[in-house]
Amino acid sequence: MLQFQELTAAQGDCLRRYYEACDYRLCEYSLGVKLMWRGHLHPSFAEEAGCLIVRNRVEGEYVFDYPVVGEGGDLEGALCAIEAWCAETGTPLVLSVVPEDKLPLLALRYPRFRVINERPWKDYLYRTEELAAFAGRRYENHLIKFVPNCEFTDPSYHLPHFYELFALWSDECDRPFWHAAAAASRQYLRQACHARTGLSAEYAEYDGRPHRGDQPDRHDWFFSDAYRTLGNIALDAQWFGDKDGWAHETAAHIQQFFEEKEHGQTNGIYLIDGTPVEGNALHPVGLLATIAQGSLILDDACADEWLRRFFSTPLRSGPRRYYDNCLYLFALLALSGHYRIWFPQEATV
Repeated sequence: MLQFQELTAAQGDCLRRYYEACDYRLCEYSLGVKLMWRGHLHPSFAEEAGCLIVRNRVEGEYVFDYPVVGEGGDLEGALCAIEAWCAETGTPLVLSVVPEDKLPLLALRYPRFRVINERPWKDYLYRTEELAAFAGRRYENHLIKFVPNCEFTDPSYHLPHFYELFALWSDECDRPFWHAAAAASRQYLRQACHARTGLSAEYAEYDGRPHRGDQPDRHDWFFSDAYRTLGNIALDAQWFGDKDGWAHETAAHIQQFFEEKEHGQTNGIYLIDGTPVEGNALHPVGLLATIAQGSLILDDACADEWLRRFFSTPLRSGPRRYYDNCLYLFALLALSGHYRIWFPQEATV
């Protein structure tokens, strides 16, 4: 049976020999990342059949990296060794951060495997030539890109309240752009949020329509990323005002939707028109927190009820707590009056 040893810097030469020849193009297959995240991943490793086998322990459960094949190594032998270890220890076989081009091989080997696309784990890829030649100040519009070369966007990435601050204290030549970017994002959010429910999609086209695209995991619904949008809208309205009342109206629509249609429950998935979709929310605490954050700019019984729910809800524990508790923290800062603009000492406004 495989004999694992703790992965530390002391084994650097051994591990580096495998990783330097590895062509998986995922950051997890590097010594630096393993050491940096060892407090979370608790990695250990073994060598078998000329391959590096890394076993991680995340949230108390074992998951394996895809084997890294060394010179003359035997992938089949490494996979068999992992299978044997799992069988002998009664551990479910879970392979994590698998390179995309390896999935067809695993699908043939394990026809009953379930593939999960963990979006929060994804890397953002940038074209090196575009980063190297980025000249700046040649703007075609004032909407901030979600990801370079991406022809759609994420409404929750539009942060006009921060752009207004950039316009105050960035390089003077950039300030007009940031003022315009704040106005453009506010207008964009009006297009992306449904007029009746206030809900927005995770990903949306630049005209506000939900983006379905051709990716296997859909993002055209009100789901995890989209929860942040209301918190951003409310904070912007609190800091910089809401001249025509659109932000107040949108926050009220969302609170009323979940109060009247869902009776305060935050565990569902919806299209932006409010149509329920099969499945459960991955981050119900985070959703509750951002709905409550809408109360920054509302003053009615419904807003008070969401505040009561929020302040009586504990932080989330266990798997997936990171995103829920981040949204919880931001909402807590805002609702307690501690999410503030900190002016530079030399700034005058």
